[in-house]
Amino acid sequence: MRFRGKGLKARVIRPISQLVNSEFKTGSLRRLVAGSVALFVVLSAIGLALVRLEASQRAASADRLVVAEAAEIRAAIGDRLSHNINLARGLRAFVVANPDLGDPERFETLLEQLYEQGEDIRNIGVAPGSQISHVYPIEGNEGALGLRYEDVPEQYVSVELAIRTRRSVLAGPVDLVQGGRGLIDRTPVFLEDGSYWGIVSLVLDVTSLLEGAATEVQDFDLDWAVRTVESETMPVVAVGGDADLFDESDAVLTMAVPNGEWELAVRSNEPSASIGLLIAFQAFAVLLAALVSRLVFERTRDRWRSRALSLHDDLTGVANRRLLEERAEHACALAAREGRPVSFAFIDLDDFKPINDSYGHKAGDEVLRVIAGRMSERIRESDTIARVGGDEFVVLLPATDRSGAQTLATELAATIELPVTFDGHELSVAASFGVATYPEDGTSLDVLLAHADTEMYQVKVGNGGASDADVARLYDRTPSEMTEMTETTEMTEMTERVDGERSYTVVTAGSSGNGG
Repeated sequence: MRFRGKGLKARVIRPISQLVNSEFKTGSLRRLVAGSVALFVVLSAIGLALVRLEASQRAASADRLVVAEAAEIRAAIGDRLSHNINLARGLRAFVVANPDLGDPERFETLLEQLYEQGEDIRNIGVAPGSQISHVYPIEGNEGALGLRYEDVPEQYVSVELAIRTRRSVLAGPVDLVQGGRGLIDRTPVFLEDGSYWGIVSLVLDVTSLLEGAATEVQDFDLDWAVRTVESETMPVVAVGGDADLFDESDAVLTMAVPNGEWELAVRSNEPSASIGLLIAFQAFAVLLAALVSRLVFERTRDRWRSRALSLHDDLTGVANRRLLEERAEHACALAAREGRPVSFAFIDLDDFKPINDSYGHKAGDEVLRVIAGRMSERIRESDTIARVGGDEFVVLLPATDRSGAQTLATELAATIELPVTFDGHELSVAASFGVATYPEDGTSLDVLLAHADTEMYQVKVGNGGASDADVARLYDRTPSEMTEMTETTEMTEMTERVDGERSYTVVTAGSSGNGG
Protein backbone atom coordinates (compact mmCIF):
# COMPACT_ATOMS: atom_id res chain seq x y z
CA MET A 1 0.00 0.00 0.00
CA ARG A 2 1.05 3.54 -0.61
CA PHE A 3 -0.28 6.42 1.45
CA ARG A 4 -0.37 10.06 0.57
CA GLY A 5 -0.92 12.19 3.64
CA LYS A 6 -2.02 15.82 3.66
CA GLY A 7 -2.29 18.66 6.13
CA LEU A 8 0.48 17.57 8.57
CA LYS A 9 3.40 19.85 9.42
CA ALA A 10 6.86 18.41 9.03
CA ARG A 11 9.19 18.59 12.02
CA VAL A 12 12.91 17.98 11.82
CA ILE A 13 14.01 15.66 14.59
CA ARG A 14 16.84 16.94 16.73
CA PRO A 15 20.30 15.42 16.40
CA ILE A 16 21.11 12.66 18.86
CA SER A 17 23.40 14.96 20.89
CA GLN A 18 20.49 17.36 21.36
CA LEU A 19 18.18 14.53 22.30
CA VAL A 20 20.63 13.32 24.91
CA ASN A 21 21.04 16.83 26.29
CA SER A 22 17.28 17.28 26.31
CA GLU A 23 16.86 14.08 28.26
CA PHE A 24 19.36 15.30 30.78
CA LYS A 25 17.50 18.57 31.10
CA THR A 26 14.44 16.65 32.18
CA GLY A 27 14.06 13.60 34.38
CA SER A 28 17.51 12.07 34.07
CA LEU A 29 19.31 15.31 34.80
CA ARG A 30 17.04 16.10 37.72
CA ARG A 31 17.70 12.68 39.20
CA LEU A 32 21.42 12.97 38.62
CA VAL A 33 21.55 16.48 40.08
CA ALA A 34 19.47 15.37 43.05
CA GLY A 35 21.79 12.42 43.59
CA SER A 36 24.87 14.64 43.29
CA VAL A 37 23.41 17.16 45.73
CA ALA A 38 22.59 14.37 48.15
CA LEU A 39 26.14 13.04 47.78
CA PHE A 40 27.52 16.53 48.35
CA VAL A 41 25.42 16.94 51.49
CA VAL A 42 26.47 13.54 52.83
CA LEU A 43 30.16 14.08 52.04
CA SER A 44 30.04 17.60 53.48
CA ALA A 45 28.41 16.31 56.65
CA ILE A 46 30.99 13.54 56.94
CA GLY A 47 33.83 15.95 56.23
CA LEU A 48 32.58 18.51 58.75
CA ALA A 49 32.04 15.76 61.31
CA LEU A 50 35.58 14.47 60.78
CA VAL A 51 37.00 17.99 61.09
CA ARG A 52 35.05 18.56 64.30
CA LEU A 53 36.07 15.13 65.59
CA GLU A 54 39.72 15.85 64.85
CA ALA A 55 39.45 19.25 66.51
CA SER A 56 37.72 17.67 69.48
CA GLN A 57 40.38 14.98 69.77
CA ARG A 58 43.14 17.55 69.53
CA ALA A 59 41.44 19.67 72.17
CA ALA A 60 40.96 16.63 74.40
CA SER A 61 44.61 15.69 73.93
CA ALA A 62 45.67 19.24 74.76
CA ASP A 63 43.40 19.21 77.83
CA ARG A 64 44.90 15.93 79.00
CA LEU A 65 48.37 17.37 78.59
CA VAL A 66 47.42 20.50 80.52
CA VAL A 67 45.93 18.42 83.33
CA ALA A 68 49.02 16.21 83.44
CA GLU A 69 51.31 19.25 83.63
CA ALA A 70 49.05 20.85 86.24
CA ALA A 71 49.32 17.68 88.32
CA GLU A 72 53.12 17.98 88.22
CA ILE A 73 52.92 21.60 89.31
CA ARG A 74 50.64 20.58 92.17
CA ALA A 75 53.06 17.85 93.15
CA ALA A 76 56.00 20.29 93.09
CA ILE A 77 54.17 22.76 95.37
CA GLY A 78 53.03 19.96 97.67
CA ASP A 79 56.52 18.45 97.93
CA ARG A 80 58.09 21.79 98.76
CA LEU A 81 55.41 22.59 101.32
CA SER A 82 55.66 19.15 102.90
CA HIS A 83 59.44 19.45 103.15
CA ASN A 84 59.15 22.61 105.24
CA ILE A 85 56.33 21.31 107.42
CA ASN A 86 58.24 18.10 108.13
CA LEU A 87 61.01 20.25 109.63
CA ALA A 88 58.44 21.53 112.16
CA ARG A 89 57.49 17.97 112.95
CA GLY A 90 61.14 17.13 113.49
CA LEU A 91 61.41 20.02 115.94
CA ARG A 92 58.28 18.74 117.67
CA ALA A 93 59.94 15.36 118.11
CA PHE A 94 62.94 17.05 119.72
CA VAL A 95 60.70 18.97 122.12
CA VAL A 96 58.81 15.81 123.12
CA ALA A 97 62.13 14.21 123.92
CA ASN A 98 63.43 17.39 125.64
CA PRO A 99 60.53 19.26 127.19
CA ASP A 100 62.94 21.71 128.87
CA LEU A 101 64.64 22.24 125.47
CA GLY A 102 67.98 21.17 126.92
CA ASP A 103 71.11 23.25 126.59
CA PRO A 104 70.20 26.72 125.23
CA GLU A 105 73.20 26.90 122.89
CA ARG A 106 72.52 23.42 121.57
CA PHE A 107 68.87 24.30 121.02
CA GLU A 108 69.85 27.51 119.23
CA THR A 109 72.11 25.48 116.95
CA LEU A 110 69.25 23.13 116.23
CA LEU A 111 67.01 26.04 115.21
CA GLU A 112 69.76 27.37 112.96
CA GLN A 113 70.18 24.01 111.26
CA LEU A 114 66.45 23.66 110.70
CA TYR A 115 66.28 27.16 109.29
CA GLU A 116 69.07 26.41 106.83
CA GLN A 117 67.41 23.18 105.73
CA GLY A 118 64.13 24.91 105.10
CA GLU A 119 64.12 26.37 101.62
CA ASP A 120 61.32 28.85 102.23
CA ILE A 121 61.38 29.45 106.01
CA ARG A 122 61.27 33.09 107.12
CA ASN A 123 61.47 32.26 110.82
CA ILE A 124 60.93 29.52 113.41
CA GLY A 125 59.04 30.15 116.62
CA VAL A 126 58.78 28.03 119.79
CA ALA A 127 55.95 28.81 122.24
CA PRO A 128 55.78 26.71 125.45
CA GLY A 129 52.33 27.14 126.96
CA SER A 130 51.35 29.15 123.82
CA GLN A 131 53.80 31.97 124.68
CA ILE A 132 56.72 32.58 122.32
CA SER A 133 60.07 32.04 123.99
CA HIS A 134 62.39 31.47 121.01
CA VAL A 135 62.48 32.96 117.51
CA TYR A 136 65.09 32.22 114.87
CA PRO A 137 66.48 34.34 113.40
CA ILE A 138 65.94 36.86 116.12
CA GLU A 139 66.89 39.81 113.95
CA GLY A 140 63.75 41.66 112.95
CA ASN A 141 61.58 39.41 115.12
CA GLU A 142 62.44 40.76 118.56
CA GLY A 143 58.89 42.04 119.05
CA ALA A 144 57.51 38.53 118.88
CA LEU A 145 59.34 37.32 122.00
CA GLY A 146 56.99 36.89 124.96
CA LEU A 147 53.87 37.12 122.77
CA ARG A 148 50.93 35.12 124.10
CA TYR A 149 48.66 33.77 121.37
CA GLU A 150 45.61 34.21 123.56
CA ASP A 151 46.28 37.93 123.41
CA VAL A 152 46.11 37.99 119.57
CA PRO A 153 42.62 36.71 118.66
CA GLU A 154 43.26 36.57 114.90
CA GLN A 155 46.20 34.22 115.52
CA TYR A 156 44.72 32.28 118.38
CA VAL A 157 41.97 30.86 116.14
CA SER A 158 44.47 28.66 114.31
CA VAL A 159 46.38 27.91 117.54
CA GLU A 160 43.21 26.77 119.27
CA LEU A 161 42.29 24.60 116.22
CA ALA A 162 45.74 22.97 116.25
CA ILE A 163 45.43 22.20 119.97
CA ARG A 164 41.92 20.88 119.59
CA THR A 165 42.65 18.65 116.60
CA ARG A 166 46.24 17.80 117.66
CA ARG A 167 47.26 18.40 114.05
CA SER A 168 49.28 21.01 112.22
CA VAL A 169 47.29 23.99 110.99
CA LEU A 170 48.32 26.13 108.02
CA ALA A 171 47.14 29.73 108.18
CA GLY A 172 47.47 32.52 105.67
CA PRO A 173 48.82 33.79 103.56
CA VAL A 174 49.13 36.95 105.60
CA ASP A 175 51.07 40.17 105.12
CA LEU A 176 54.28 39.99 107.18
CA VAL A 177 55.60 42.86 109.27
CA GLN A 178 59.01 42.21 107.79
CA GLY A 179 57.54 42.57 104.30
CA GLY A 180 56.16 40.12 101.87
CA ARG A 181 53.51 37.50 102.44
CA GLY A 182 53.80 34.39 104.49
CA LEU A 183 52.12 31.15 105.44
CA ILE A 184 52.14 30.19 109.12
CA ASP A 185 52.31 26.52 110.06
CA ARG A 186 51.45 25.87 113.70
CA THR A 187 52.18 22.39 115.01
CA PRO A 188 50.92 21.47 118.49
CA VAL A 189 53.29 19.61 120.84
CA PHE A 190 51.90 17.01 123.22
CA LEU A 191 54.19 15.14 125.57
CA GLU A 192 54.27 11.40 126.03
CA ASP A 193 51.84 11.64 128.93
CA GLY A 194 49.40 13.42 126.61
CA SER A 195 49.72 16.82 128.19
CA TYR A 196 49.85 19.91 126.06
CA TRP A 197 53.30 21.48 125.94
CA GLY A 198 52.96 24.31 123.45
CA ILE A 199 53.27 25.33 119.79
CA VAL A 200 56.07 25.07 117.21
CA SER A 201 55.51 27.48 114.32
CA LEU A 202 57.08 28.14 110.92
CA VAL A 203 56.57 31.24 108.84
CA LEU A 204 57.01 30.36 105.14
CA ASP A 205 57.69 32.85 102.37
CA VAL A 206 54.89 32.35 99.80
CA THR A 207 56.83 33.86 96.91
CA SER A 208 59.86 31.68 97.59
CA LEU A 209 57.65 28.60 97.90
CA LEU A 210 55.90 29.10 94.58
CA GLU A 211 58.97 30.24 92.68
CA GLY A 212 60.85 27.23 93.95
CA ALA A 213 58.10 24.93 92.71
CA ALA A 214 58.07 26.75 89.37
CA THR A 215 61.77 25.99 88.77
CA GLU A 216 60.90 22.28 88.83
CA VAL A 217 58.35 22.67 86.00
CA GLN A 218 60.00 25.46 84.03
CA ASP A 219 59.62 23.54 80.76
CA PHE A 220 55.84 23.87 80.96
CA ASP A 221 54.41 26.73 78.96
CA LEU A 222 51.61 27.41 81.44
CA ASP A 223 50.25 30.27 83.46
CA TRP A 224 49.07 29.20 86.90
CA ALA A 225 47.67 30.58 90.11
CA VAL A 226 46.91 29.22 93.60
CA ARG A 227 44.23 30.17 96.07
CA THR A 228 42.85 28.77 99.29
CA VAL A 229 39.55 26.96 99.58
CA GLU A 230 37.31 28.43 102.26
CA SER A 231 37.42 26.51 105.53
CA GLU A 232 37.04 27.03 109.28
CA THR A 233 40.33 28.92 109.59
CA MET A 234 40.99 29.81 105.99
CA PRO A 235 38.92 32.19 103.84
CA VAL A 236 39.33 32.27 100.08
CA VAL A 237 42.62 34.08 99.62
CA ALA A 238 44.95 34.26 96.65
CA VAL A 239 48.17 32.43 97.49
CA GLY A 240 50.04 33.31 94.33
CA GLY A 241 49.60 34.16 90.66
CA ASP A 242 46.83 36.09 88.93
CA ALA A 243 43.50 35.42 90.65
CA ASP A 244 41.63 36.23 87.43
CA LEU A 245 43.11 33.06 85.94
CA PHE A 246 40.46 31.06 87.75
CA ASP A 247 37.83 32.64 85.48
CA GLU A 248 39.59 31.63 82.26
CA SER A 249 41.59 28.55 83.16
CA ASP A 250 41.99 25.37 81.14
CA ALA A 251 41.98 23.21 84.28
CA VAL A 252 41.52 23.58 88.04
CA LEU A 253 42.95 21.03 90.47
CA THR A 254 42.66 20.82 94.26
CA MET A 255 45.51 19.95 96.60
CA ALA A 256 45.44 19.01 100.26
CA VAL A 257 47.26 21.18 102.81
CA PRO A 258 47.21 20.91 106.61
CA ASN A 259 43.60 21.46 107.80
CA GLY A 260 42.35 22.49 104.36
CA GLU A 261 42.70 22.61 100.60
CA TRP A 262 44.16 24.84 97.93
CA GLU A 263 43.07 25.20 94.32
CA LEU A 264 45.47 25.35 91.40
CA ALA A 265 44.29 26.96 88.13
CA VAL A 266 46.33 26.52 84.94
CA ARG A 267 46.08 27.93 81.44
CA SER A 268 48.14 26.74 78.50
CA ASN A 269 50.09 29.21 76.43
CA GLU A 270 50.47 26.70 73.61
CA PRO A 271 48.74 27.93 70.45
CA SER A 272 45.52 26.04 69.88
CA ALA A 273 43.55 25.58 66.70
CA SER A 274 41.94 28.95 66.14
CA ILE A 275 38.37 29.44 65.02
CA GLY A 276 39.73 30.69 61.71
CA LEU A 277 41.77 27.53 61.19
CA LEU A 278 38.79 25.37 62.07
CA ILE A 279 36.64 27.28 59.59
CA ALA A 280 39.37 26.83 56.97
CA PHE A 281 39.42 23.07 57.54
CA GLN A 282 35.63 22.96 57.36
CA ALA A 283 35.66 24.99 54.15
CA PHE A 284 38.24 22.58 52.73
CA ALA A 285 36.02 19.63 53.67
CA VAL A 286 33.05 21.25 51.92
CA LEU A 287 35.18 22.09 48.87
CA LEU A 288 36.48 18.53 48.72
CA ALA A 289 32.93 17.22 48.97
CA ALA A 290 31.91 19.56 46.14
CA LEU A 291 34.80 18.40 43.96
CA VAL A 292 34.06 14.73 44.59
CA SER A 293 30.35 15.27 43.95
CA ARG A 294 31.09 17.12 40.72
CA LEU A 295 33.47 14.38 39.60
CA VAL A 296 30.83 11.74 40.33
CA PHE A 297 28.21 13.86 38.57
CA GLU A 298 30.33 14.34 35.46
CA ARG A 299 31.46 10.71 35.27
CA THR A 300 27.90 9.47 35.75
CA ARG A 301 26.58 11.96 33.21
CA ASP A 302 29.23 10.91 30.71
CA ARG A 303 28.40 7.23 31.24
CA TRP A 304 24.70 7.95 30.77
CA ARG A 305 25.41 10.01 27.68
CA SER A 306 27.68 7.30 26.31
CA ARG A 307 25.00 4.71 26.89
CA ALA A 308 22.36 6.97 25.34
CA LEU A 309 24.55 7.52 22.29
CA SER A 310 25.20 3.80 22.00
CA LEU A 311 21.45 3.10 22.03
CA HIS A 312 20.34 5.72 19.51
CA ASP A 313 20.79 6.29 15.83
CA ASP A 314 23.37 9.01 15.21
CA LEU A 315 21.52 10.57 12.29
CA THR A 316 17.89 10.60 13.39
CA GLY A 317 18.13 10.35 17.15
CA VAL A 318 15.61 7.52 17.36
CA ALA A 319 16.47 4.16 18.92
CA ASN A 320 18.91 1.84 17.20
CA ARG A 321 18.58 -1.93 16.92
CA ARG A 322 20.33 -2.54 20.24
CA LEU A 323 17.85 -0.40 22.18
CA LEU A 324 15.00 -1.95 20.19
CA GLU A 325 16.13 -5.41 21.24
CA GLU A 326 16.33 -4.40 24.92
CA ARG A 327 12.88 -2.82 24.94
CA ALA A 328 11.32 -5.59 22.86
CA GLU A 329 12.62 -8.22 25.29
CA HIS A 330 11.17 -6.30 28.21
CA ALA A 331 7.85 -5.65 26.44
CA CYS A 332 7.43 -9.31 25.44
CA ALA A 333 8.30 -10.54 28.92
CA LEU A 334 5.73 -8.17 30.42
CA ALA A 335 3.16 -9.18 27.80
CA ALA A 336 3.73 -12.86 28.59
CA ARG A 337 3.01 -12.22 32.28
CA GLU A 338 -0.02 -10.02 31.69
CA GLY A 339 -1.42 -11.86 28.64
CA ARG A 340 -1.37 -8.81 26.40
CA PRO A 341 -0.14 -8.54 22.79
CA VAL A 342 2.90 -6.66 21.54
CA SER A 343 3.04 -5.54 17.92
CA PHE A 344 5.86 -4.52 15.59
CA ALA A 345 5.41 -2.37 12.50
CA PHE A 346 8.20 -2.69 9.93
CA ILE A 347 8.25 0.45 7.75
CA ASP A 348 10.33 0.85 4.61
CA LEU A 349 10.60 4.03 2.55
CA ASP A 350 9.77 3.87 -1.17
CA ASP A 351 11.42 6.16 -3.73
CA PHE A 352 14.21 7.08 -1.31
CA LYS A 353 17.19 6.02 -3.40
CA PRO A 354 16.41 8.48 -6.23
CA ILE A 355 16.66 11.32 -3.71
CA ASN A 356 20.18 10.28 -2.78
CA ASP A 357 21.07 9.83 -6.44
CA SER A 358 19.58 13.14 -7.60
CA TYR A 359 20.17 15.51 -4.66
CA GLY A 360 22.96 13.89 -2.69
CA HIS A 361 23.25 12.20 0.67
CA LYS A 362 22.71 15.45 2.59
CA ALA A 363 19.26 15.61 1.10
CA GLY A 364 18.65 11.98 1.98
CA ASP A 365 19.84 12.58 5.55
CA GLU A 366 17.48 15.54 5.89
CA VAL A 367 14.54 13.44 4.65
CA LEU A 368 15.35 10.70 7.17
CA ARG A 369 15.59 13.19 10.05
CA VAL A 370 12.30 14.86 9.14
CA ILE A 371 10.46 11.56 8.76
CA ALA A 372 11.83 10.23 12.05
CA GLY A 373 10.68 13.43 13.74
CA ARG A 374 7.19 13.15 12.27
CA MET A 375 6.81 9.57 13.41
CA SER A 376 8.12 10.40 16.90
CA GLU A 377 5.31 12.95 17.30
CA ARG A 378 2.68 10.32 16.44
CA ILE A 379 3.56 7.58 18.92
CA ARG A 380 2.96 7.14 22.64
CA GLU A 381 5.66 7.53 25.27
CA SER A 382 5.58 3.77 25.80
CA ASP A 383 6.22 3.12 22.09
CA THR A 384 9.66 2.97 20.47
CA ILE A 385 10.76 3.94 16.96
CA ALA A 386 14.04 2.38 15.83
CA ARG A 387 16.02 2.84 12.65
CA VAL A 388 17.24 -0.63 11.66
CA GLY A 389 18.52 0.06 8.15
CA GLY A 390 19.29 2.82 5.70
CA ASP A 391 15.62 3.61 5.05
CA GLU A 392 13.97 1.05 7.32
CA PHE A 393 12.25 1.70 10.63
CA VAL A 394 10.59 -0.54 13.21
CA VAL A 395 7.94 0.69 15.63
CA LEU A 396 7.54 -1.29 18.88
CA LEU A 397 3.98 -1.05 20.20
CA PRO A 398 3.43 -2.58 23.65
CA ALA A 399 -0.13 -3.57 24.60
CA THR A 400 -1.24 -3.20 20.97
CA ASP A 401 -2.90 -5.83 18.80
CA ARG A 402 -2.55 -6.25 15.02
CA SER A 403 -5.49 -4.00 14.23
CA GLY A 404 -4.16 -1.18 16.38
CA ALA A 405 -0.69 -1.59 14.89
CA GLN A 406 -2.04 -1.43 11.34
CA THR A 407 -4.03 1.71 12.19
CA LEU A 408 -0.99 3.46 13.62
CA ALA A 409 1.22 2.30 10.74
CA THR A 410 -1.30 3.78 8.32
CA GLU A 411 -1.13 7.11 10.15
CA LEU A 412 2.67 7.03 10.17
CA ALA A 413 2.78 6.25 6.47
CA ALA A 414 0.54 9.26 5.85
CA THR A 415 2.92 11.57 7.68
CA ILE A 416 5.86 10.14 5.77
CA GLU A 417 4.19 11.12 2.47
CA LEU A 418 4.39 14.83 3.32
CA PRO A 419 6.93 16.71 1.21
CA VAL A 420 10.27 17.64 2.75
CA THR A 421 11.82 20.96 1.73
CA PHE A 422 15.53 20.83 1.07
CA ASP A 423 17.56 23.51 -0.66
CA GLY A 424 14.44 24.85 -2.40
CA HIS A 425 13.26 21.42 -3.56
CA GLU A 426 10.13 19.56 -2.46
CA LEU A 427 11.21 15.97 -1.83
CA SER A 428 8.65 13.21 -1.38
CA VAL A 429 8.80 9.52 -0.49
CA ALA A 430 6.20 6.88 0.17
CA ALA A 431 6.13 4.07 2.72
CA SER A 432 5.27 0.38 2.83
CA PHE A 433 4.78 -1.49 6.08
CA GLY A 434 4.24 -4.91 7.49
CA VAL A 435 2.96 -5.88 10.96
CA ALA A 436 3.81 -8.78 13.27
CA THR A 437 2.21 -9.46 16.67
CA TYR A 438 3.59 -11.31 19.68
CA PRO A 439 2.92 -14.15 20.34
CA GLU A 440 0.78 -15.05 17.30
CA ASP A 441 3.50 -14.40 14.72
CA GLY A 442 6.48 -15.44 16.83
CA THR A 443 8.03 -15.35 20.27
CA SER A 444 11.48 -13.99 19.45
CA LEU A 445 12.41 -10.62 18.04
CA ASP A 446 14.20 -12.10 15.04
CA VAL A 447 11.16 -14.16 14.05
CA LEU A 448 8.77 -11.27 14.61
CA LEU A 449 10.87 -8.83 12.58
CA ALA A 450 11.30 -11.41 9.81
CA HIS A 451 7.53 -11.88 9.66
CA ALA A 452 6.89 -8.13 9.55
CA ASP A 453 9.67 -7.68 7.02
CA THR A 454 8.23 -10.35 4.75
CA GLU A 455 4.77 -8.87 4.97
CA MET A 456 6.15 -5.43 4.23
CA TYR A 457 7.97 -6.62 1.11
CA GLN A 458 4.92 -8.48 -0.07
CA VAL A 459 3.03 -5.21 0.20
CA LYS A 460 5.87 -3.32 -1.50
CA VAL A 461 5.98 -5.82 -4.40
CA GLY A 462 2.21 -5.83 -4.71
CA ASN A 463 2.12 -2.03 -4.89
CA GLY A 464 4.82 -1.73 -7.54
CA GLY A 465 7.20 0.07 -5.23
CA ALA A 466 9.78 -2.73 -5.27
CA SER A 467 13.08 -2.89 -7.04
CA ASP A 468 14.62 -6.07 -8.40
CA ALA A 469 16.49 -6.37 -5.10
CA ASP A 470 13.20 -6.10 -3.19
CA VAL A 471 11.58 -8.82 -5.26
CA ALA A 472 14.65 -10.97 -4.88
CA ARG A 473 14.52 -10.49 -1.14
CA LEU A 474 10.89 -11.60 -1.07
CA TYR A 475 11.47 -14.74 -3.17
CA ASP A 476 14.94 -15.52 -1.84
CA ARG A 477 16.55 -15.03 -5.30
CA THR A 478 19.44 -12.92 -6.52
CA PRO A 479 18.60 -9.87 -8.68
CA SER A 480 20.02 -11.58 -11.82
CA GLU A 481 17.88 -14.63 -11.15
CA MET A 482 14.82 -12.46 -10.75
CA THR A 483 15.55 -10.74 -14.11
CA GLU A 484 15.51 -14.11 -15.84
CA MET A 485 12.28 -15.00 -14.00
CA THR A 486 10.49 -11.99 -15.46
CA GLU A 487 10.97 -13.48 -18.94
CA THR A 488 9.50 -16.85 -18.05
CA THR A 489 6.19 -18.27 -17.05
CA GLU A 490 7.73 -19.11 -13.66
CA MET A 491 7.41 -15.50 -12.76
CA THR A 492 3.77 -15.50 -13.74
CA GLU A 493 3.10 -18.58 -11.66
CA MET A 494 4.82 -17.12 -8.63
CA THR A 495 2.91 -13.90 -9.10
CA GLU A 496 -0.35 -15.73 -9.22
CA ARG A 497 0.60 -17.61 -6.07
CA VAL A 498 1.25 -14.36 -4.24
CA ASP A 499 -2.01 -12.97 -5.64
CA GLY A 500 -3.81 -15.95 -4.22
CA GLU A 501 -2.36 -15.31 -0.76
CA ARG A 502 -2.78 -11.55 -0.77
CA SER A 503 -4.83 -9.44 -3.13
CA TYR A 504 -1.81 -7.47 -4.43
CA THR A 505 -0.53 -7.11 -7.99
CA VAL A 506 3.20 -7.66 -8.59
CA VAL A 507 4.67 -5.14 -10.96
CA THR A 508 8.19 -5.87 -12.11
CA ALA A 509 8.59 -3.54 -15.00
CA GLY A 510 9.39 0.10 -14.32
CA SER A 511 9.80 -0.40 -10.56
CA SER A 512 11.45 2.54 -8.77
CA GLY A 513 14.76 2.09 -6.90
CA ASN A 514 14.97 1.57 -3.14
CA GLY A 515 18.12 2.72 -1.36
CA GLY A 516 19.50 4.07 1.73
